[in-house]
Amino acid sequence: MQWKKMRQMFGKMPMRTPIPRVKSQEESNHLLAVAMTRARPRRGERPKNWPRKS
Repeated sequence: MQWKKMRQMFGKMPMRTPIPRVKSQEESNHLLAVAMTRARPRRGERPKNWPRKS
């Protein structure tokens, strides 16, 4: 997965926006869902405990 691209998207995304698909695969969707539930941005900002992979 392109984590850099994901992080850029997530930084600007509000919480309840539907997740845009980076890859149309079940794994990536699952990973996105896990990342979203693990750390919830409140006002669209990235929290401190956001998973960082580069």
